[in-house]
Amino acid sequence: MAVGHTKSTPITNLDATPAVRIQAGKGGAGRLKHISANVTAPAAANGDIDTTIQFVRIPWTSIVKRIHFSGASQGSAGKVDIGVYHATDGSNASAISSLLAANAVDQDFFVAALDLGGAASQITVNPGAGFGYDGVATGVVATAPAWARSDANLPLWEAIGLSAAPGGNADIVATVTEALQTGAAAMYLAVEYIE
Repeated sequence: MAVGHTKSTPITNLDATPAVRIQAGKGGAGRLKHISANVTAPAAANGDIDTTIQFVRIPWTSIVKRIHFSGASQGSAGKVDIGVYHATDGSNASAISSLLAANAVDQDFFVAALDLGGAASQITVNPGAGFGYDGVATGVVATAPAWARSDANLPLWEAIGLSAAPGGNADIVATVTEALQTGAAAMYLAVEYIE
């Protein structure tokens, strides 16, 4: 066996002659932005499958670094996906006027089927992995989101698989995939990103 040495792309670029500038958020330092929102989940009667909960809006050109979600118990049942929709603000040609699950760009890009039944739930998701606990878990929950490690330094539109930047904004949305048993409980979502 031999001892080896591996350099990341940013280090390789910095060691090049001449040095290659690294863009902010793409391996280079940048100013991290934080946006968050608290929402009261819809009451059980309005929290059926495909109900959408619109949390925050970010530019499609954002390089997302981390998502954090926490929610109070929704009773004995209730699951959500956390994903991306075109914004409802008319900021681009693909903008929509209402959030229907069928219109999602990627409904579970960040988290799939997070269980909100039982106790409180919480998850932090980075590209390629998410860790936290859900309402029925007795220990740590790990998730492998569609948001891959290789997407860590890509703008949101590219990470999600669009062929071109749509311009304007995207909404980060929770979509109910199992009806909320009680609903009307607090939810919080935060996104950290670089523009």
